[in-house]
Amino acid sequence: MLVSVDADVTVVMTTYNNFDFTMASVWAIRRFFPTMKIILADGGSDLGVIYKTKEYIRLHDKNCIFTLYDGIPIEDYRNASAALVDTKYILFMDNDSKMLAKGSLLMLVDILEKDDSVAECGAYGIVISD
Repeated sequence: MLVSVDADVTVVMTTYNNFDFTMASVWAIRRFFPTMKIILADGGSDLGVIYKTKEYIRLHDKNCIFTLYDGIPIEDYRNASAALVDTKYILFMDNDSKMLAKGSLLMLVDILEKDDSVAECGAYGIVISD
C-alpha cells in the first residue's frame, strides 16, 4: 500500500443528537487509527449534546473537528464538511456505524490505490477479521 491510512484518509461522520453513538464510533476509529482526522458534521443537535461533544473533543481528541449545520438536509452538511477535507481520501459514515476491523478500511483504500478507474468504493455490512 502506497498511502498511510491515518494521514491520507479523513472521516466525515454525520451526527445528530446521540452523544453515546457518536463517541462509540469515534472510539472505534481511534482503536485502529489514532491520528486519523475526523470531522463531525452535526445536523443541529440539542445544545447539551453539542456542548458535550465539543468539550470531549477539546479535552481528548485534537484530530477531531466539530462542524454544526442546523436546518439543512443531511447531504448538504455532509458535502459542506467534505469541502474541509485536505487528504487524498474521504470516508463518509454515520454516527451509528462502527469500524469493527482495521482491515475493512485498508481494503477500500487498497482498491482505490490499485485501479485509477475506480472513483469511489464503499462497504455496507462488511465483515473482515484481523
